[in-house]
Amino acid sequence: MIHKPEHKKAGKSVSVSSERTVNVAGVMVSSNPMFGHHKWVKLWVDAWLDGTTRFETTGAQRAFFVDLLAWAGRSRFPGFVCPGMSGKKLMGYPLKWYEALATETIDIEATFELFRRTGKIAYTVTAETPQKLIAVQILNWPKYQSDLGQQARRAAAYRERKKMGRHLTHHVRVTREKKKETKKESTASAKTAEAVPAAAAFAALGRKSPFGPEKFQAIWAEVYAGATASDTLTDKMEEAIQRCQKEGIKMPKLFFDLKRKVEELELERQFHRTPL
Repeated sequence: MIHKPEHKKAGKSVSVSSERTVNVAGVMVSSNPMFGHHKWVKLWVDAWLDGTTRFETTGAQRAFFVDLLAWAGRSRFPGFVCPGMSGKKLMGYPLKWYEALATETIDIEATFELFRRTGKIAYTVTAETPQKLIAVQILNWPKYQSDLGQQARRAAAYRERKKMGRHLTHHVRVTREKKKETKKESTASAKTAEAVPAAAAFAALGRKSPFGPEKFQAIWAEVYAGATASDTLTDKMEEAIQRCQKEGIKMPKLFFDLKRKVEELELERQFHRTPL
């Protein structure tokens, strides 16, 4: 008894069977153990809590599926729940082994069939005697694993934020020092009224030159010039946004994008997060 879900790839069907251990990406699984893979899986909370799985399965079946994910991550063949290969064929676990995983009594074969129909797994009966053995493949296994490309992009973005943060800090310090040197008025209103070139205000955002409508540039330069030692860059950017919206001045999207980056940077500085 072999269950072979077919998946379209490059105009052809790919089957999963014990004779040819082929995953849904069309890659032959070697008979050699695969080391170096991550011993963890991702679980997307929104899909898990709000998706159809919650209404198609019982609590025991959902717990059983999470255990299958964990075993597929621990497996010598990532994405497959099996003890290994026998000769050139995939070898499954006995039904009693799967039953031991369940938190309460469930019909294992019926549960496998439910998971198969809903696109979660493919399963193969690898032996009928002396006992039934079943191997399970988690479909779409890559989505449960880390995206190294995405991790690299996040790391690059983090480095860029740190770089921009140093740039912002430098410009804020230089601007404040210049204001102190050239200040002639002693009142807070004089500080607010002191003119700061638009170029300096936009340099504080890591930009070499001003952008957006001229009225927006003027407001941002004025708001930035009024910064005090207790103000954060995020505070002044939000103030500029409120001013522009009140006066009906169109805001460039880039300004909002930069504000989000600055907020992330300031949050990281505030909490000094350490990787677990």
